Amino acid sequence: MTILCWDMADIVRKLSFSVFSLAGVADGQRTAVGEHQGARVAGLPAAQRVEHGAVQHDALVGDGRDGGGAFGQIGIGAEEVLGHGPDDSSAVRVLEPGGAFSGRHDATIRIKMRPMSLLPRFWSDLATTDFAGLDATRTVAVLPVAATEQHGPHLPLSVDVDLADGIVAAALPHLPADLPVLFLPTQAVGFSPEHARFAGTLTLKAETVLRLWTDIGDSVADSGLKKLVLFNAHGGQVGLMDPVARDLRARRGLLVYSVNWFNLPMLDAQGRDVAALFSADEHRFGIHAGDIETSMMLALRPEQVRMQHARNFRSTSQDRAAAWPLLGNGRSAKLGWQMQDYHPAGAVGDAAAATPEKGRCVIEAAGLQLARLLLEVSQLSLSTLADAGGAA
Repeated sequence: MTILCWDMADIVRKLSFSVFSLAGVADGQRTAVGEHQGARVAGLPAAQRVEHGAVQHDALVGDGRDGGGAFGQIGIGAEEVLGHGPDDSSAVRVLEPGGAFSGRHDATIRIKMRPMSLLPRFWSDLATTDFAGLDATRTVAVLPVAATEQHGPHLPLSVDVDLADGIVAAALPHLPADLPVLFLPTQAVGFSPEHARFAGTLTLKAETVLRLWTDIGDSVADSGLKKLVLFNAHGGQVGLMDPVARDLRARRGLLVYSVNWFNLPMLDAQGRDVAALFSADEHRFGIHAGDIETSMMLALRPEQVRMQHARNFRSTSQDRAAAWPLLGNGRSAKLGWQMQDYHPAGAVGDAAAATPEKGRCVIEAAGLQLARLLLEVSQLSLSTLADAGGAA
């Protein structure tokens, strides 16, 4: 099965350009662009034209957490527009990059053209006086929660943080420009005692995590907002979200949804099931640092992936699935586990099969579905929560 996925972060990485030379932009607004997402053009008006080469295209210049993205018109050397896609994107062949890009001679890219956001996307970018003007019935605060823990011999400790931030970045272009969504700072340390035997893992006690997330939720309520999404990237702390959500609903009247990225439908913009890129066994048993997470890291931070150490880390849960009809069926009973119980290397799944192409498809699909979910939460009436019980 072949699914081609395109995103602006991929363009930034693949072209590996170093500096935007922006005609008509003050020196203080010129922005160096590295190999990672997050490059932006500070203060560049949406309508301002930055001319380089023969053709200009509306393009998402940055989607990073430091700036929330900026839109402008850029030209990419001498270009040939190959066609326009159904997702408001243009396929462009860069024939002889000059001006704006350097260091590459030929590349085919797809630039997605999206409306500029009318609102800030990140909580930390607001001033305290901005909160009085927010629509509490529509504004959604999103708390990304992740972990810093071992992911086998081939992946860095930052995997869950990188996946959370990468999916958030992928969601941004799909959010309607007038949709009030504010992403809170990603929580980089979570509940990871199952990985404590492996050096480098950072973990908090369950009661600490519950208090931390609850305190942040209280702060959201204190700021006048009514809707909160807990967006999780770490499977080991799924069980902690529900008591936080119910406590915030009971005490503060917040409408709270708990969301795990890996439970979102993996459908891309054309309705194709990206989950089909991975086997059923990989979905069930490759739960940590396997094909899926390794592919996503190859798409997001390839320089941090040590593919020479990646292999098929077979999980002991596969043996139990074959031997025990009830204990091994994945539904009737759950083992209290440590990661070394599944594999001594601290990883499970076929990491050797990972590719950046599969990873990009997963990230783009997850970002699209997260954006759609946040739109639904924004539109959901606060009357969903009943203020008082009564006789039926």
